[in-house]
Amino acid sequence: NLFKKLIIPKKIKSITVIGNISERSKLFMYERFKLKIIHKQLPYASIENLRKIRIKLEKNSLILITLPTPKQEQIAYSLAKNNKKYQIICIGASLAIASGEEREVPIILKNVEFLWRLRSDTIRRTIRLLETFYYYIKGKIILKKYIETSFKIID
Repeated sequence: NLFKKLIIPKKIKSITVIGNISERSKLFMYERFKLKIIHKQLPYASIENLRKIRIKLEKNSLILITLPTPKQEQIAYSLAKNNKKYQIICIGASLAIASGEEREVPIILKNVEFLWRLRSDTIRRTIRLLETFYYYIKGKIILKKYIETSFKIID
């Protein structure tokens, strides 16, 4: 829906895609907006290593970040800190969906989209989910101990 409704102001002269974009999606973007498409591929790396890469944003360019969450938000924050003028939209896989490259998530799975995404790149996504679950549980235990300790001190 974003790409159907998006109106780009006349001052924008190009669209810079940071992350992955296929030729099909580039063509879709060009046909939809009639603007120059600039692609800045990032290596598969940790967020710490990605932050070290200095990306100079083009003047009058709309920035679309196609990385997975939360990396796209972290890269957007880093870009905002290191550039004065920017227009950034974190779009994840929505460009691939809009161009017809990927199927849209069925309505029944909208609230558990991660299950739908597991059908491709299953091993990497499963590992990421397990890591996230581990850190969530670890955080809950540490937070619980911290809260219990804090209340004991107050009592």
